[in-house]
Amino acid sequence: MAGETDGTPDPDVSLPVVCASQSADPIEIESGPHCDRKPVPDTDRPMRVPWPFRLRSGYSSPAVFGSALDSACRGSLIMSNVFIGKALLDLAKVAAGCSPVAKEPCKNRIYGFFPSSLLTNMIMTSGLFNATFMPLVGAVVDHTSYRRAVGLFSTYLLVILNGLLFFIRQDIWLYMVLVQMLGGFAYLMHAVVSLAYLPELTPDRKKLAEFTADFNILQYLGSFSFIAVVTAVSRTRAYDNLATVRLSQIIVVTSTTLLMGLAWIYFLPKRETLSAVPEGSWLLTAGFRKIGRTTHQIFTKFDSLKWMLMCLLFAEAAANSFPQIAITFTDEILGLDQNETGMVMGILLLMSVPGSFLSMVVSNHWNPKVAYQLSLLLLMLTMLTASYMLRSKDDKHLVYYFGAAWGVGFGWLFPSQRTLYVTIIPKRQEAEMMGLYIFTGQALLFLPPLIFSALNEGQYPMNYGVACLGMFFFVGFAFTLMMGRYEKSVAAVNPNYDEEGVILDDSTTAL
Repeated sequence: MAGETDGTPDPDVSLPVVCASQSADPIEIESGPHCDRKPVPDTDRPMRVPWPFRLRSGYSSPAVFGSALDSACRGSLIMSNVFIGKALLDLAKVAAGCSPVAKEPCKNRIYGFFPSSLLTNMIMTSGLFNATFMPLVGAVVDHTSYRRAVGLFSTYLLVILNGLLFFIRQDIWLYMVLVQMLGGFAYLMHAVVSLAYLPELTPDRKKLAEFTADFNILQYLGSFSFIAVVTAVSRTRAYDNLATVRLSQIIVVTSTTLLMGLAWIYFLPKRETLSAVPEGSWLLTAGFRKIGRTTHQIFTKFDSLKWMLMCLLFAEAAANSFPQIAITFTDEILGLDQNETGMVMGILLLMSVPGSFLSMVVSNHWNPKVAYQLSLLLLMLTMLTASYMLRSKDDKHLVYYFGAAWGVGFGWLFPSQRTLYVTIIPKRQEAEMMGLYIFTGQALLFLPPLIFSALNEGQYPMNYGVACLGMFFFVGFAFTLMMGRYEKSVAAVNPNYDEEGVILDDSTTAL
């Protein structure tokens, strides 16, 4: 199959060299006395990257191009949740005996809760489920050679589950809820595998910041294009919520099949087993044991990484639960229909592009830690301000301005967060560390939706739930203050790191 190799060089071909144990962009590597020369397999050869996936250099490795294709596709997968979530809310209201277009919130209950608690209950349940089973996915990635196979499997699963959502209707709405939750797990499984490639793309900190910013921009451009097309067609053809979902799912299934399929079949390479299953352990339990052992050793040996993980517990919980809380809030409090919700999300996505550029600029001018801290403060302030100013349907015109501010904040947050994390983790354990990254982000995912649902079921204003998101970002910011100097954090895992952000030697610290 294209994209796979056993690493045996062709004797008739002159291959570039890279430092031992590094899977990097060959263009960025120079040989030297600290480098063990070895051939670069075909999967890491430089290749011409076609537009629109070429944001900077026209050449890169297939792994970088595959990651770009994967990132561009993830946008439509994420944004389809906007239309699906809105439709499920309306279906739950009808099942509870309420009208979806009523001016007042539905006070009838369905299965023991208000329809307005549906999306937050879903993300709360998914968060607990994902946190339980993600270590198993991480163990497969870390202790087997099936990383690429898991990426392909999750791609096929995403295509099937999103195809099933095309058949959404009133009499099977509860089954569609279950399909949507399974789709969230499949997406997270895919994220674990794809993020495991990120630290291997280049050892250069500045180049890595550029890659993460570029991938983020591609994801948000894909998201914006998806929102723009679905919203425009829905408005011009006067689609209702269910017809809009069917349109969105046709686009999602098509883009996932083409872009993710190309990425994982032809470009993202097979990786060998990173480490054997520890003696006396099973693969089913190895992930959980490793997370416990790794977390213990991080908390005793790597102080900066410890505080980074504490930050991720709260910041990722707020960021990942924001879409469902925002959809519920704008539906119940501001009365936005599916097209107005799509416009808000379109503005958010469009403004995330300059946010990603800001992340790269600040990361390269100062460092990723400063960039990350500023993004957390921005999101904290916008959440608290929105909770104060958006109180009724009379304030709906203001939500578009907040959508722009949220877009800058999230576009800034994710690339700086990932760049900071991958530069302070122990090397040669990238897949394990990225698995821990995903697990940490899911561990408290249930908490913001739980608070929001509890406030809603107690008939407190939903504004309090939005304000809670701001406080989660503030707690995350407070933990970053305990990390110490960024250069010291990097040196703790790689003493050969220089002040320009380039790894000079591969003799790195491992747990």
